[in-house]
Amino acid sequence: MKTFDEQGSVSWGTMREQDLVPVFLDVLEAAEHPGASRLRHMAQDILKGNWDEDAPGWDTEEMSWFVSEDLWDAMQDVAPPYCYFGAHPGDGADYGFWIDEDLAWALYEAGIEDPDLSDPEMLERIAEIDATL
Repeated sequence: MKTFDEQGSVSWGTMREQDLVPVFLDVLEAAEHPGASRLRHMAQDILKGNWDEDAPGWDTEEMSWFVSEDLWDAMQDVAPPYCYFGAHPGDGADYGFWIDEDLAWALYEAGIEDPDLSDPEMLERIAEIDATL
């Protein structure tokens, strides 16, 4: 399993499960999450095979639990180093991978505004800063 390549948005401007579920599943597949196929099948079962945006399966308690528990946990599994998966602190309809706010501020104070989380040297520097928090 890989982590997602970068921090930032994966879905924005919507909180509808019809919009979020396909995007989250695509991210999990791109990151080669070992449970991606199982999760897609779970969604398929909840929707009874009907992925249309007006399908009745979208507005069920089962789908809500699936998104908030199963998908959310899997998305956290593929979060880049030093990031969490969730809504943007300033926009509840902007979902993605975000650096913890305290760490982000510490990085900013150290002159690091847009860290490259794929750079091993940058990750070492972030680890040093993170250890001081």
